[in-house]
Amino acid sequence: MNFQYNPTGILYNDIESAYSAETYKLEIKKENGIFRQKEIIPLRVFRPECGWLESNEPEDHLDKVAFQLNKLNKTIDNILCFSYKDLSLANRVKNANSNIDILFSTKTGLFANHFEEMEEEEIFEKIKNLQTKYNLVIIRHYLEHFENIEEIMSALRLKMSDESICFLEVPDCDVFIKNKNPIFLWEQHRWYFTYSNILNWLKNLGWEIVKSYSVNYKMEPSLCFFIRAPYSSIEKNNLISFKDNKNILSFGMFNGYLKDWERYIKNSSNKLALIGIGHNSDRFLQWTNSKNNINYLIDDAGEKQGKFLAKCKIKINRNKEILNQNTIALLGVHPRNTEKLKVNLQKKFNLKNIFSIFNSAPD
Repeated sequence: MNFQYNPTGILYNDIESAYSAETYKLEIKKENGIFRQKEIIPLRVFRPECGWLESNEPEDHLDKVAFQLNKLNKTIDNILCFSYKDLSLANRVKNANSNIDILFSTKTGLFANHFEEMEEEEIFEKIKNLQTKYNLVIIRHYLEHFENIEEIMSALRLKMSDESICFLEVPDCDVFIKNKNPIFLWEQHRWYFTYSNILNWLKNLGWEIVKSYSVNYKMEPSLCFFIRAPYSSIEKNNLISFKDNKNILSFGMFNGYLKDWERYIKNSSNKLALIGIGHNSDRFLQWTNSKNNINYLIDDAGEKQGKFLAKCKIKINRNKEILNQNTIALLGVHPRNTEKLKVNLQKKFNLKNIFSIFNSAPD
């Protein structure tokens, strides 16, 4: 399974640089029961021109997570956050005397860098050299960015005691696979987890699954695992088979989503505006071969004005006044913002045809 792509979400100052963007091949294989990229490209290749941006994951479920963590571990004196994203949960569970360390934060991180800029072996060694043992380790939405996922979990394990809890959260790709929607195949994610494949993988590495569940966010559902790994069980056990081929990932399974959207866009007699220009919208245009069939790219962010996507001649702007009631609006914004934006576009511009790229193409 492979697909040619330009790095998504990277913006260019002019058409010349946009059309000189490198092209890579996204190849997927199955390893230890988990779908992963075959050829790994260093993350620094995908660094935006303006540098790495800091953003947070959805947090609506974190009060529930904090309640469960406090039930599982009455004494949380030392907390290790993998990144600045984890501080929100750490603050929910800390006590008055808790120490909180953050590995990756340009302002307060122990490593004072973006993890994308460091070699994985360097990260593993730096973690192993930490002197503190932690009651709680939090790693939310980072495991999937690593090539060597077993090594990063083993390094974190060394900083835990037998009673420590690790709260691990990763994207849940299962809904996208079942719906045959390829939007989840972001090149900066090296692994694509489902509940069953990561559950088996963790068990095989000797982690005790204390509690686990999926949180059904619309754009990126999340898998949550509360795990321990007593030293007596840290050795891999070979009782779990990874020969389950029930879910085979192939580009053919996405043909319905892709061909329907491609056909809809090419056959449209009305002008089309893609609203919300991030890596999901960029990937949508690439997957559906639609960069030459869209008329407007619209985004309110100031830093995106006048910029270009790779291999696309349309300049991004915030001017929604170019829209009229006949314009077809394709929404690339986060699904939690879709309804609000849809109502606004209907009210202000009397738009009749508004669709989300996270759904199948309209009939």
